Amino acid sequence: MRTSLRLAALSGVLSVLSLTSAQADVTIGQFTGGVAEPGWGRFSNGVKPLDSQVFPVSDLGGGALETNIGGFSDTFGYSFSTAGTKPAFFANDLLVFDAIYRGTATDPAQGGFSQVFQVVFQSNNNSFALQAYQTTASGASLAAFGNGGSSSGWAAGDPGSVHTVANLAIDYRSFKNSLPAGFDPSTLQFWLSTNDSNRVFKAIDNVRLAQVPEPTMCGVIALAAFGLRRRSR
Repeated sequence: MRTSLRLAALSGVLSVLSLTSAQADVTIGQFTGGVAEPGWGRFSNGVKPLDSQVFPVSDLGGGALETNIGGFSDTFGYSFSTAGTKPAFFANDLLVFDAIYRGTATDPAQGGFSQVFQVVFQSNNNSFALQAYQTTASGASLAAFGNGGSSSGWAAGDPGSVHTVANLAIDYRSFKNSLPAGFDPSTLQFWLSTNDSNRVFKAIDNVRLAQVPEPTMCGVIALAAFGLRRRSR
């Protein structure tokens, strides 16, 4: 009976910890129904208003922010200042988002690929601190095919009947810790590229700020479980 109660108590602790972790995530870009949250725009020497080249759509997972800019280009922009999310930036460590490549036909002469090349964090629109991230939180190159990278390729003539989604996480603690006192983050800048003029449609969705799990908390949970096991014996 006591063992059951202890296990129930531990289960309750784990549930609370899980809930606390989930509550720490701050969604900054859900784009539900094709409506962009405050702060999003097209990046071109700063965050500009959404236009015919960077725009929200409602069909990709219920909503996403899409671009039809070809080649190697900075596309999506986000302003922490406009959105009022600077406190959330400092309270978290990870930028997590989905990169979505729409299933359009590939030009046989070009081969076809799309990728996230880098994500840039800036302070005061690049006048002061900035840092470009080209690897994920797990250490994979963003531009790699597979193994945690963002690149998706299509063979010549691939009909591309479905879209491809890559879930990515970037650990931005090195940028956050480098900011001098009084300097705030102002801008996120997403650079995406494609080599296929037909594959220009690239999107992001489910953009959020999250915390890196504390290893010490994992240790506490393991010790608690070990203690319960010894008591039950």
